[in-house]
Amino acid sequence: MNKQVNVRLELGRRLIPAAEAWRLDIGGVVELDRQADDRVDVYADGRLVARGQPVVVSGKLAVRIEEIVSPYAGSIR
Repeated sequence: MNKQVNVRLELGRRLIPAAEAWRLDIGGVVELDRQADDRVDVYADGRLVARGQPVVVSGKLAVRIEEIVSPYAGSIR
């Protein structure tokens, strides 16, 4: 079976007032709740399945998996 899943990477979060969000512009900076060397969370179909480090592969952003979080991660294959 070749089921496709939606994969989302989360670098961090921050809650900001709507007025501040509407003032965001090119070049603006939004600080997140994580340090620059923290791992990113990897979600598959909305479920946290792994954590890893951001890397660049052939000029594209990628994630090197360092930890499997969900005991059901094997079921998405």
